[in-house]
Amino acid sequence: MAMIGEPLRGVEDKLDQARRFFARSTGEQGPLGVYFGEHTLRLREANCHTEAGRPKRAAELYAVMLAEDVLPRRNAGLHRARWAAALALSGEPDEAARVGLESARAAEATHSQRTLRVLAEVVRTLEPWRNRPAPRALREALPV
Repeated sequence: MAMIGEPLRGVEDKLDQARRFFARSTGEQGPLGVYFGEHTLRLREANCHTEAGRPKRAAELYAVMLAEDVLPRRNAGLHRARWAAALALSGEPDEAARVGLESARAAEATHSQRTLRVLAEVVRTLEPWRNRPAPRALREALPV
């Protein structure tokens, strides 16, 4: 809904509905299997906030969720790239570049083209700050 421009209230209502759904579930394996659980839902929520034009809220959620360090390196790298994107959109170029560099290292180690595509977009967003040391370091760390 966020990606197609639905009103934020509708997006938030659906996120609330999803949280209630997970709150009712029991057992170690959630109702959608091993892969999709509360943690995954929260990461998707962060992405929704970015898409809905609330990157600052997204960055806050990513910071909390990625601090838990429960994702495999490849997935963590992708979500760190998305976190960097939210930070860049929030006007935090140095922090965006710092998080982006962490993501770039994971992308290189795991050969994640998807993560590199997100980081390329981060670099484009950071263009107004291209002469600052941190954004420049991120730009130079990415393959051409």
